[in-house]
Amino acid sequence: MKILHFSDVHGDLNALKAVVEFAKKRNDLEAVVCSGDLLGQCLTNEQAEQMQHARSFIFNNVRSDKPISLTDVLDFIKRSTFPDSIKRAANYYSGIEQEFNKNAEAQYKNLSNIFSEFPQTVFTIPGNWDSKHYFDYFGRFNVHEFPREINGIEFTGYGGDSFIPVFLPQTKAVFHSDEGLYKTLVEQVPEIAVTHTPPKGVLDKGANGESYGSWANLAYIRNPDESSDLLLCGHVHESEGCARPEGLRTLVVNAGNVGKFVNSPKYGTFVEVDYKNADSISVSPYRVLENGEICDLKAKKIVDIN
Repeated sequence: MKILHFSDVHGDLNALKAVVEFAKKRNDLEAVVCSGDLLGQCLTNEQAEQMQHARSFIFNNVRSDKPISLTDVLDFIKRSTFPDSIKRAANYYSGIEQEFNKNAEAQYKNLSNIFSEFPQTVFTIPGNWDSKHYFDYFGRFNVHEFPREINGIEFTGYGGDSFIPVFLPQTKAVFHSDEGLYKTLVEQVPEIAVTHTPPKGVLDKGANGESYGSWANLAYIRNPDESSDLLLCGHVHESEGCARPEGLRTLVVNAGNVGKFVNSPKYGTFVEVDYKNADSISVSPYRVLENGEICDLKAKKIVDIN
């Protein structure tokens, strides 16, 4: 099976369209997989900063004797008697949230229309930049906690990350937990796993050298008898490539970021994976250039395992 894999679109419609046109010309591709972060920035820097200030003010002034979500806090403030300053903060947060909703839905609509142009079977998961609106527009492609099969090969994914960007209202974030990721993959053990985050210590170094991978993901692939042949991920833009940790069966492929991203000079990366089984996987890298053309980097093929 030949798979086109990319991640971290971040609302870059031009880069996405270039990948679609590439896929349309390929009769041998059977599946397209996106590892999340479809959504781009939906609030201005000022709106995001003010939203965070409002949230901090609310949590510093509203007490609870048990864990409670921000959604429940906002609802409680609206239904109860609180000082005007707290009500203003809650209303302000809700107002920015509504602006986010409008912008996110417009982006998702455009993105889903472009995704629909892929002639191949498409599988997607949400990233940590994605909101709950993702499921309204990408449900037909979704493999987040939902196994799907093509030509006898099962795909299962788990998206998101524990880190929520400042541009995403906490009330709209897709729920993510390490326990959920591990449980989903262990129960399904798909041939091909799709996650947003790479495993801890595997293709997960950011520009600052810090490791941003998932311990739960690492725990899953450390079981050589019950783990996937292939794990497709993204999230850490600077660590595109592939690696198979010594002694393990799972080949990890980080596609990098196909879309432009704030303060990230590298973008446009995606890969083609020729998958037969755990012992026969070939991965070839491509790049979307500034003019929208696709640069074939077969001379720099990442890995060829036979």
